[in-house]
Amino acid sequence: KLEKNIAHLVQHEVDCIVICCFTAHALLPQLLLEHQAKIYSLVTPVMEHVLEQNTEFLVLCASSAKEAQVLEHHPLWVKVAQSLTYSG
Repeated sequence: KLEKNIAHLVQHEVDCIVICCFTAHALLPQLLLEHQAKIYSLVTPVMEHVLEQNTEFLVLCASSAKEAQVLEHHPLWVKVAQSLTYSG
């Protein structure tokens, strides 16, 4: 369904798609590359913010996002892993 909805948006020539659900980010690699190119991932600015800070962060997220390892699959994970702790 995500692919179908994004295809609809791309067909209507949207410039950018923002997906606010971190869990949904686990599905992005399954999308067509042309559809992936339209998506602005909110995970990236979060990871960049963590990287810029000199402190620890507590991650509050849906268990499905944790199980899908959305943050762990991000390229910046190796640099920020020690700064992030999951709640629960």
